[in-house]
Amino acid sequence: MEGSATKACLDEFTHHNIDVACNLLETCGRFLYRSPETTLRMTNMLDILMRLKNVKNLDPRQSTLVENAYYLCKPPERSARISKVRPPLHQYIRKLLFSDLDKDSIANVLKQLRKLPWRRKMVGLQLTERKYTKASHTPLNKAKAEILQLQRHP
Repeated sequence: MEGSATKACLDEFTHHNIDVACNLLETCGRFLYRSPETTLRMTNMLDILMRLKNVKNLDPRQSTLVENAYYLCKPPERSARISKVRPPLHQYIRKLLFSDLDKDSIANVLKQLRKLPWRRKMVGLQLTERKYTKASHTPLNKAKAEILQLQRHP
């Protein structure tokens, strides 16, 4: 159904047919492109779509619609993001500071942070100074100041 409707729109690639073809591709084009049964057909349709875009004199709105539909179905190749591997202690500190800390849990978070081995290579100090001070928009300024003073704690 979708393939024949898109094909009909591509055969008469003008005005509202461009909008209909792009809408069809945006809604189900990626699924059809990734399905093994329809990959070849969708690849051909997407190639035809881009050729028609380049041949026809489309207004900027329609040109953008065509490009968006094309790249939504067939995104450009890129490498996967590599996440940082952090030691468990740093993961725990980040969890305390960025997930658990709010106005009601300041005392509990500080209690947990004081239990950490702060003298051993200044564990997490750089993390707290660098990352937590960037969050100056938070209303937890007192908590930030106390956390940054933990290096003095015995």
